[in-house]
Amino acid sequence: MTTEMTMAKQALTPQKRGFLAGGFTHTLNPYKGCTFGRPGCPFCYVRESPIGKFRSSPWGTWVSQKSNIAEVLEAELRKPHASHYRVFMSSATDPYQPTEAHSCLRRRCLEVFQRHPVEWLVMQTRSLLVRRDFDLLSQFLFVTLNVTIETDLLDVHQLLTRSSAAPDRRLHLVHDAIARGIMAQITVSPVLPYSADFAERLAWAVGAHGRVIIDTFLDGDGSGGQRSARLGMSNLLAKAGFPGWFERCREHAHSL
Repeated sequence: MTTEMTMAKQALTPQKRGFLAGGFTHTLNPYKGCTFGRPGCPFCYVRESPIGKFRSSPWGTWVSQKSNIAEVLEAELRKPHASHYRVFMSSATDPYQPTEAHSCLRRRCLEVFQRHPVEWLVMQTRSLLVRRDFDLLSQFLFVTLNVTIETDLLDVHQLLTRSSAAPDRRLHLVHDAIARGIMAQITVSPVLPYSADFAERLAWAVGAHGRVIIDTFLDGDGSGGQRSARLGMSNLLAKAGFPGWFERCREHAHSL
């Protein structure tokens, strides 16, 4: 894994089109690249985007730290009307890359938001490292923590999401966040094969104060399933012992 240092000219990217534009005014990515990458997230739609395709190193083998991201963010949040921003973090990577344990870029950004609150900040992660920031998150009324949990089957996890923590550990992460007073929800994105008890486990994790969002391959990849098809998800799921799963997700999405 290659780790690079870069300087950001811009922290917040305006959202004028695309599937995030309906709910968010800006996105924020403290990192480029993603350590979760190819071996543990084969369905990641970012691999089919320019940043994933047009680089000499394969997606999943590199991560770039925007070392000045917090300072640039603070300058941008001082602008008029910034308090009305609705920010999604992150759209093209997980904001809790393993290197976050040392770089603290994400935490420094949270400290900026503490000084300059916005209308809404959504944090999307699959990493247990977010637990380190519970002390800050519990103070914010404008933050929603989204935790990705695609399946509760350990064999499916080991085949398709093995670079992330086991599903049960992520379920407990959400449960503990809500117990700390943090607004948290689970994103089953994309929904992978699951057990008959998955819904019950999700309900336990979010309790009475959270919610669960379900994304199929068509809903979540930003291209109506075309990126997921190019990534070969149909064959990957068939090899994992679930032939037809991708096609059934597509049929279900089209029927809604």
